[in-house]
Amino acid sequence: MSIIVPKTQQILAQAYANINAPTGMFLAIHNADPGQSGTPSTEAPSTNGYARKPVTWNPVPAGSGTATAQQVNMTVPAGAWTYAALWDAATGGNMIDRVAIGNSTFQTPSTLLVTPSFTIS
Repeated sequence: MSIIVPKTQQILAQAYANINAPTGMFLAIHNADPGQSGTPSTEAPSTNGYARKPVTWNPVPAGSGTATAQQVNMTVPAGAWTYAALWDAATGGNMIDRVAIGNSTFQTPSTLLVTPSFTIS
C-alpha cells in the first residue's frame, strides 16, 4: 500500500532522517551488493583516505515525503564501486539501508559525490 497522505509521508520521511540521531548515520561505499544484513567485506578498504563519512539530513519540507541529506564527498580507492550504504556507526555497526549507484570505476584514488535521499510514496 502506498502512503498517499502528504502529512504522513512527511512524518515518515522525517523519522527516517532521525534514525540514530544522537550519533548520526554514516555513508559507506561498496564494490558489490552488501545484502540485507550488510556484508562488510564488500566495503571499500580503509586505504588512500577512505573512511565512512557522517550524513547530515536537511529538514523535510512540509508536505514532502522525501528526506534529502547534504552531499557527501567520499574519497575512494581505485576500483569499481557499485553500492552506497548507510550505517549506524563510523566503523562496524549495523547497516540501515543500501542502494545501487551504478558502476563508478576509478583508475586512481578519487572523490565520489553522493547525495543521500529517501522517499515515501
